[in-house]
Amino acid sequence: MPQKKAIFYIDGFNLYFSLKLNGWKEYYWLDVVKLCSQFTYPGHYLTKVKYFTAAVRKPSDKTQRQNAYLRALGTLPFIEIIYGRYQYNEMLCYDCGRSISVPKEKKTDVNIASQMIMDAVKNKYEVQYLLTGDSDLVPPVELIKNNFPQRQIFLLCPPKVHLNDKSLVNRMSNELVSICDNHRYIKEADISACILPKNVDNRYGKPITCPDEWC
Repeated sequence: MPQKKAIFYIDGFNLYFSLKLNGWKEYYWLDVVKLCSQFTYPGHYLTKVKYFTAAVRKPSDKTQRQNAYLRALGTLPFIEIIYGRYQYNEMLCYDCGRSISVPKEKKTDVNIASQMIMDAVKNKYEVQYLLTGDSDLVPPVELIKNNFPQRQIFLLCPPKVHLNDKSLVNRMSNELVSICDNHRYIKEADISACILPKNVDNRYGKPITCPDEWC
């Protein structure tokens, strides 16, 4: 039986905040292609990983760390990085009474939905894998399932968040779980096995180095 073409769609910030809330800074330098390969079912073969994010504009140190990571990701096979944007809104700080600039990531959900639907229409795959916990992606998944019933959509759930009392919080949309063909949770062991080398060479042989704060 021929293998089925598979595409992965990764909600970059959804994954990032799962790592951040768990305090797993040492896993920020993550090889997402290796992670996707690890979760590809037998009979499926990986053809593309679409990673959705937005460029951080400030503070400068955070911008530099993100730029290094995205450059490192760009060296991987099968990867395509698709950008939304950050919108900075002015809000009043209740503690100090001053106006503060609060960033909000925009367009990622729309970008993921658009890419999933476009790839379905263009018949670019037989199987889709979606890595997110965001219920906003229920409508595009429902649309694909209703209009392309032969297509399969598998869900990868971000790591559960460990609280101080050692309990776990599930950041997954139960509705999203219910409409996909199957789902699996990403665990810490899955993440820790997929860390990029500290130095990743770009196409010119120049190393891209993992930020010290993440090592």
